[in-house]
Amino acid sequence: MYFITGCNRMDNAILLQSDTPASPCMDTLPRKAVLWEYERVYREVPMAGRRGRFYCFASCEPKPVYIQAMKTIGLLFPMLVLSAASCSENTNRIGKPGLCCLESGGTQAPKETAKPSWKVRLEIFDGTSDSTLYVDYASIEKSGDLFCGLATARVDEAVIRITDHWNSGEDISLERRVEVQGSSGKAVMSAIEFEFQGHTRGNTEYFAPGMVYGSTDNLSSNAIGGIDVYEKVDGRMWLREDRLPAPLLAFRFEDGSSFSILNPKPNGQTLLADAHDVSGQTIIDEDLRFGSLFAEQKGEILKAGFAYPGSEGEFTYAGNTYPGGQLHQWRNRYHPIKDGLTQSYTVAFGQSHHPDFQTFYSSEWERAFTKLAPKVNHQDIELARKTMLS
Repeated sequence: MYFITGCNRMDNAILLQSDTPASPCMDTLPRKAVLWEYERVYREVPMAGRRGRFYCFASCEPKPVYIQAMKTIGLLFPMLVLSAASCSENTNRIGKPGLCCLESGGTQAPKETAKPSWKVRLEIFDGTSDSTLYVDYASIEKSGDLFCGLATARVDEAVIRITDHWNSGEDISLERRVEVQGSSGKAVMSAIEFEFQGHTRGNTEYFAPGMVYGSTDNLSSNAIGGIDVYEKVDGRMWLREDRLPAPLLAFRFEDGSSFSILNPKPNGQTLLADAHDVSGQTIIDEDLRFGSLFAEQKGEILKAGFAYPGSEGEFTYAGNTYPGGQLHQWRNRYHPIKDGLTQSYTVAFGQSHHPDFQTFYSSEWERAFTKLAPKVNHQDIELARKTMLS
């Protein structure tokens, strides 16, 4: 049970706390019908491991659309404290449309713990180096169980339009379409990124099927995601999805809460040049149809997400893979910024709570297998026998 225990007048914020008697201030909160709906929504969401911790739900003005937005985000991130601004005519507390994460320090005014709005991340490559560009949603609109976020970026004479459809059905997912109008001599990679505070590599367990299990203790030092990545404390692990038996990256935090990223519709299309690359060359081609799952650690901030097309680093493997094929460098992949270019991909997200790592990774494996539903690839064994013997 979660109770409203306070409110911040400046932010119109509602503070909830678990297993705590309802505060008298509940009677003084404005728009009690809407606020009660907030409590009803979140009573259904398990926030395991957060007993006694305050949660803040803030909005410019409590409108019905916020309730659905909070359902969407709350089911995805009950371990985070969230704020929602839903429509283009409204703004969140930094003055831009979007969805942002907030955390309450006791009963004080909430402080931001994540980047203030869900932004589109673009990596722009100019032929020599790359740079990261974050683009705010220009608008967010609701349609049924979908939230549609629209963003636009300009690179030289080209305009990159991003349309994100967040599905708030049984599973939370993002369907993204990127369209380019005009051309530039540069290249692009798009990504969805989430930021978590208060988590280091040492207190977070990773799971990437067949690649990373738990801590860095279970990996060779120069493997992808190994301790050498974090020799300066901070580190970046980008992992191509076509290297994995299932395109999944999941995290289990100290309190047992977990978060996972899955590509439920992998394509995997690549090029001969990409398949033959044993030295970590940069390749720019619109026919690259695979993504990367990534985890970037900077101090106690973890950024995790999915990028398309998929680069790999800080470590990657040469053609002779492992052992002996480790390269401490980036294998970058981009699409050209040219008129008519499109990107389309889907990413699914999960949140749960697990008492130990064994339960965590086996559950994530099962979830991915169920979602992907791989089919048996039947072969003509008799034809193969005749061919080999002829």
